[in-house]
Amino acid sequence: MSGGWIKLNRTLLDHALWKGERYTKGQAWVDLIMLANYKPGFFMVRGNVVNVDRGQVGWSQRNLSKRWQWHTKTTKSFISSLEKHGMVTLQATPLTSIITICNYDEFQSGEQNSASQNVSQSVTQSRTQSVTQTTYKQEVKNKRKKELFTQPTAKQVYEYMQAQGCTKFDVAAQFVDHHSASDWHLAGNRKMKDWKAAARNWLRNEKRFNRRPFEKPENVVQIDPRQEQRKNAQRKELEEMLNGITQ
Repeated sequence: MSGGWIKLNRTLLDHALWKGERYTKGQAWVDLIMLANYKPGFFMVRGNVVNVDRGQVGWSQRNLSKRWQWHTKTTKSFISSLEKHGMVTLQATPLTSIITICNYDEFQSGEQNSASQNVSQSVTQSRTQSVTQTTYKQEVKNKRKKELFTQPTAKQVYEYMQAQGCTKFDVAAQFVDHHSASDWHLAGNRKMKDWKAAARNWLRNEKRFNRRPFEKPENVVQIDPRQEQRKNAQRKELEEMLNGITQ
């Protein structure tokens, strides 16, 4: 009996009898047909949208090898053989592989008849999918804009450092001056992404190296007020003597 066709429910794909052992070539061929999309769709790979049309399989050959319990070379040889016999076409992309089942509608004539009766619905779904993809791309774009670095003011840094337990404004000022001089770049010329993380690291180094406060650098000599008073008194006494001689 070679004519006609039968319906297979796709729940068979997850049945233990179907997945329990290493696939035969015939089973792998039927598996491809059942894995193929029955209507246009898409999936995400590393943040990129990959469109899949009706009759296409969006599985990489490596993942098919795992599913079929085959060596990758065996899978590639099998797909190549199907291509030579005009049963499939393979489109390799940097993200994944798209396998198109040739004459897919002949294998799914029942679905094709149903699809023909719902052309307007398919068009609506396609348009909805396009809008969904556009919305997703816009959301990703907006998220990236939010993640763009904005350098903080000394006041913002000081308020954040206060919450971390540091009450010296000069520490915050040093932090801002230091990173402003390097245009907010870190080691290796990497652009800073999170100034709060850098501020926490700065405070840890403050404690680690026991830095002196900014207002008391090492090259400033502290003046004793008593010495200053004595010098002023001596200066006044000398001025009085000079005034007496000139008179």
